[in-house]
Amino acid sequence: MARNVLYPLYQLGGPQLRVFRTNFFIQLVRPGTAQPEDTVQFRIPMEMTRVDLRNYLERIYNVPVAAVRTRVQHGSNKKRDHRNVRVKKPDYKVAYVQLVPVPSQLPALSPLHLGALGARAWAAVHVGAPFLSVAS
Repeated sequence: MARNVLYPLYQLGGPQLRVFRTNFFIQLVRPGTAQPEDTVQFRIPMEMTRVDLRNYLERIYNVPVAAVRTRVQHGSNKKRDHRNVRVKKPDYKVAYVQLVPVPSQLPALSPLHLGALGARAWAAVHVGAPFLSVAS
């Protein structure tokens, strides 16, 4: 996995700064079966663990992850070549990543937040009356 490196402000001789990149490539794929809205499916290398994937998404892409589940998908060996010998596709690992839900509730309003609309708007919001009535 990639390492976090703190670069010094100055070093004698001014050596070239190094950028560390990951050895892993992941693919976001469309799931074959219906998944919950907060779950995405990735195709990842066989060597990558769920901890690696969680760190990859959280540290590189700043995506909060709730849970990671993985499975190994065996490649099919139904195809045959010109000598009638079975040809097997390589195995790959599938990861199901459950993302942290984003709160969709509006923040609590107070008369200070409403500003110029004042107490009338505050009453309309909390009583359930129309916010801006035509007959005003």
